[in-house]
Amino acid sequence: MSVSSYLVETEADLAVKANAWKAMEREVMGFAQRYASEHVIGQTAPSDAQRNIAWAAKDKGYPVTLVKKAGSLLRRIDGADSAADPEKVSGLQQKLRELMRDCARKIGFLKVFQ
Repeated sequence: MSVSSYLVETEADLAVKANAWKAMEREVMGFAQRYASEHVIGQTAPSDAQRNIAWAAKDKGYPVTLVKKAGSLLRRIDGADSAADPEKVSGLQQKLRELMRDCARKIGFLKVFQ
C-alpha cells in the first residue's frame, strides 16, 4: 500500500478546502455572470467581450468551458419566467449545481461541496 492510502483529511484540512471552494465558486460565478451579461442576442458565436472574460478566467486558472457553460445556464435562468414555468427554472438551477459539483469532484473538493 502506498503512503497516501494512510493519510486522512482532518477537520482543519476540510475547513481549508471549504474556504478555498467558496472563494473559487464565487470567482467562477462572477466570471459566469459577466460572461452571461455580455451575450449579444441573435449571435451564436461568442462576442469579443465574452472571449476576453473567458481568457481572463483561464489566466486565473479556471476552466474556460466551465465559465462558458455556467454563463449560458445563468443567462437561461435569468431569461426564464419562474412564475410561468417553475419546473424549467428548477431544472436549469439543478444543471448549474451539477456542473459545479462535477467541477468540485474533478479538483478534489467534493467533500466540501455545498
